[in-house]
Amino acid sequence: MLFILALAAGTLLCIAIYAVQKVEDDRFSDTLYSDAVSRYAGEVSDTGSDTDRYRVFADVTTGLSEQYPDVRAWLNVEGTSISYPVLQSDTNEYYLRRSYTGGSDRNGSIIADYRLYGELADNRNIVLYGHNTGTGRMLSDIAEIYYGGADGFSEMEIELFCSGKVYVFSPYSVYTSGGNSFAKVFFASDEEFFEFVSETKAASEAETGADTEGCKAVLTLVTCVSPVSKSDERIVLHAVCTRTETVETFQPSESDTSGAEDVSGSEAYLP
Repeated sequence: MLFILALAAGTLLCIAIYAVQKVEDDRFSDTLYSDAVSRYAGEVSDTGSDTDRYRVFADVTTGLSEQYPDVRAWLNVEGTSISYPVLQSDTNEYYLRRSYTGGSDRNGSIIADYRLYGELADNRNIVLYGHNTGTGRMLSDIAEIYYGGADGFSEMEIELFCSGKVYVFSPYSVYTSGGNSFAKVFFASDEEFFEFVSETKAASEAETGADTEGCKAVLTLVTCVSPVSKSDERIVLHAVCTRTETVETFQPSESDTSGAEDVSGSEAYLP
């Protein structure tokens, strides 16, 4: 009897420690985000216009990338909790449990596939990974919408801020996959890329109504099927770019890129 009581007490203690740690981690992430916004966003009007919002995110992205070179973009999905810097390292593992500062964070970061070259807009399949934390962090909302019937994808607009522009994407396909064909980033020809778009659209488990005709590049978001899953199965969302806008930031970038090497090898696929 004493053994059972001790075991139960130990279990409750572990649960309590986990709960406290989870709250601390969530607060840590909140602090990182709010500090970034307050430090770099600048002043905006109270109109709540898309123009002001775009300028805020462009400023945040510019400021963070100057201090943390691995910050490549900012991912934002209105109506969800998804609003984070996008990190890229020489592996896809480095930021799995790190924030954009490089500090420890159990929620990890939004990670751009290490194979993407140049500016993100130079790539035909912009693959981004993020944890399904089960707490609303990172890409958890993608899983929540998926399991809720996927109706929310038809009205979703995904905003990617990089290179002084905002690229707005609409989902055209969402499904689960145990493979990695969704992460293809190199295409030998236009025909090969169009075949990829056609195959991923055909795999969709939800009708979003997005038109992929004339598509030049796609955004792919990848997350786990559940917070505790140990399998290779992933929830995959593909989105097509519907519009692009140049964004004027509040503060000009201090970065000097005049001597930067051009590694794109071609013009951007997104305008």
